[in-house]
Amino acid sequence: MSYYSTEALNKAQKKIVDHKNGPALVIAGAGSGKTRVITHRVAHLIHSGIPASSILLLTFTNKAADEMTQRVGRTINNSTDQNKIIHGTFHSVGNRFLRQHAKLLEYKNNFSILDTSDSKDMIKAAIAETIGKPGKFFPKAAVLQNLFSLAFNRNGSQDMILSLPYHKRNFLLDQLIYSDYPHFEEYLETLIKVLVTYRKKKKRGQVMDFDDLLENWLELLVAHGEDLPLCRQIKYILVDEYQDTNKVQAEILLLLSRQQNNLMVVGDDAQSIYRWRGADFGNML
Repeated sequence: MSYYSTEALNKAQKKIVDHKNGPALVIAGAGSGKTRVITHRVAHLIHSGIPASSILLLTFTNKAADEMTQRVGRTINNSTDQNKIIHGTFHSVGNRFLRQHAKLLEYKNNFSILDTSDSKDMIKAAIAETIGKPGKFFPKAAVLQNLFSLAFNRNGSQDMILSLPYHKRNFLLDQLIYSDYPHFEEYLETLIKVLVTYRKKKKRGQVMDFDDLLENWLELLVAHGEDLPLCRQIKYILVDEYQDTNKVQAEILLLLSRQQNNLMVVGDDAQSIYRWRGADFGNML
C-alpha cells in the first residue's frame, strides 16, 4: 500500500500538485520548493491511480531525474512505482525512443553515440575530406563543433529544415554566422560543405552525436508520433528548468503532449543563463 500526504505543502504548492488535467506553467523562483512540488505532483498522480509508467519526468541531468524519482518513492513509500516512471534528460529519453524505432529513420537500433571527443575527431576528418589541409586561420574542429551545435539548437525545429534530406540540413548556419560570427563569413561556403560532409559521415557510420538524438527524435515524432507505443503510453509530462529549453526541445514537448495535453513545465525565466547553447526563455513567455 502506498501512503501519500500533502501536509508538508503550502496553499500555492497544493494548488499545483492538485492540478488535474491540461497544460500548466509554473513560475518557481529559487527557494520556492520547486523540487518538492514536482515530487509531490508525481506522487499525487500515482496515488490517484495514474500508472507510474505513463508519467514522463524530464530534467537537465540524469542525476537530478534519479533523485526526483527516489524522492517520489519515499513520498509514497513505493519503490516499485518509482522505478516505473520514465525519467531522464531530453537526450537520454530521446535515445530510448530511437533505440526502439531508429529503423524508421534508416538507422540501426544499435547505432553508436559520439561523445564530444569522437564528434570533434569526425569533424576534423570532414575538414580533411572537404578541403584537405586547412589554412592557418580556418576555424578549428572544436569551434565548428560549437557552431554546428548552436545553429541546430536555435533553428533545428523549423519545418523547412526537417523537410530537407538529412545530409542537406545546415540549420541556417549562414544566419548564425552573419549575426554572431561575422569574422567567419569568408569561410561560410566551406563551412556548410564541411557540415554536409560531417553529416554524411555520421549517417554512413550509423552514429549520432548528442544533437542528433534530439533531431532524430523530433523527426520521429513529426513523422510517426501517434503510432509510437511510447507516445501512446505517456499520459502526463513534467519538465523541470523549462527556462533552459531550446526551440527543438519545446517542439518535442508539444508533439509528445499533443494527444493528452497534460504538460506541466516548471521554471524561472529570470534564471535563464544558457542562451549560448541555444536556450530560449521565450518558450516560457
